[in-house]
Amino acid sequence: MSVELTGIYKSFSDFSCLRILHLLVQQPVCVCHFQAVIGLPQVNVSQHLAYLRKAGLVEFERAQTWKMYRIAFPCPPELEVKSQGAGRMRQI
Repeated sequence: MSVELTGIYKSFSDFSCLRILHLLVQQPVCVCHFQAVIGLPQVNVSQHLAYLRKAGLVEFERAQTWKMYRIAFPCPPELEVKSQGAGRMRQI
């Protein structure tokens, strides 16, 4: 699947999307956990996740009644560059 660069950069401009991506870089996460960590209602979390899915950054897998989200595989190179840059920013 082709990932459109403008969709990726638009998702980087939204703070909630960045927080979701930061969590997903570490491990797959269930929607219910996003709600608890980010502090947004389920509707808002689902909208952000749908936007990230549409941009080709995340994908999900059903595990019984839960949706487990993870970074899309293969990981878009733009996301790798941005996540490495974010890691360096924390070190500064």
